[in-house]
Amino acid sequence: MVKTKNIIAGLGVVAGLGMAMLPFGAFALDDSETHTIRAILADTINLTVQTNKAETIATADGNKTISKLSLQAGVLESTLEHTLTVASNVRGGYDLKMSSENNALRLITDYDSTYTEVATEYSDTYKIESITSANALTGDNYGWGYKIKEGGAENYGANYNPIPTTEVSIFDAQRDNVVTQDPDTGDDVIAKPFRVGSYEDTYKVNYGIRPAVGQVAGAYEATVTYRAVANVL
Repeated sequence: MVKTKNIIAGLGVVAGLGMAMLPFGAFALDDSETHTIRAILADTINLTVQTNKAETIATADGNKTISKLSLQAGVLESTLEHTLTVASNVRGGYDLKMSSENNALRLITDYDSTYTEVATEYSDTYKIESITSANALTGDNYGWGYKIKEGGAENYGANYNPIPTTEVSIFDAQRDNVVTQDPDTGDDVIAKPFRVGSYEDTYKVNYGIRPAVGQVAGAYEATVTYRAVANVL
């Protein structure tokens, strides 16, 4: 009986020492969390306009470039051309728009006393009106209008378009179709079209101006606004 007690006591000591010597990490807690990083790259559109009839005038806000050309009564002047460049990274492409607050070229009746090339008043009687329907500004047609062509196009075509007072689309930028296959049928599926990466497009706008034979002499002026608007996918 004595020997048995001694053995049990000895085992107890050994067992106790074994537990004390286990690695600390065997009892360490573990925890983790997944976090999503979302980086947003903003859409950018930059529209620039250049004219082949450029003249620089001084204004209160600094120098300004205008288009200036000479007219003859009854004769079509068709040499004015604006070059529009649109640089963008918008996936859905964009819509190129145009408007003119007053679509008539109005006779200038007064100029700024300091900035003498800046018109301050116009006539509501003496105007070169916008054409009312597409035509070639020949024969009995007088007024002014515009044509547009994409950079790769060879010519503008015969007819001019009316100058819009409210904003209209003059070119919906081409977008690349993304074609995938239906996994069940194998048929081609055209997804929402988009463009990849940054790109730059060029367009040319040509203006035709044909004053009436009895048009009053003087300087006529109008302002046009171009705008590139992102297409939403």
